[in-house]
Amino acid sequence: MSELANSLKRTVEETYGHVRVRGELGRVTIAKSGHCYLDVKDDKAVINSIVWAGVMNRLPVKPEEGMEVICEGKL
Repeated sequence: MSELANSLKRTVEETYGHVRVRGELGRVTIAKSGHCYLDVKDDKAVINSIVWAGVMNRLPVKPEEGMEVICEGKL
């Protein structure tokens, strides 16, 4: 099973690398570590996401459920 998971991970990372998506934030949770766990969604899909603590500290606006956002990052 781990071989398949690693193969899928490599394929996704190599195919998509850096991405940019527009959506609405849902299920925003800020952990004690400072990381932010959230969903980015549209009317057809949801992507579970993480904003690392170091990035959270530099955001001019803190993520809140219902916000319309454009997100950039790596898969």
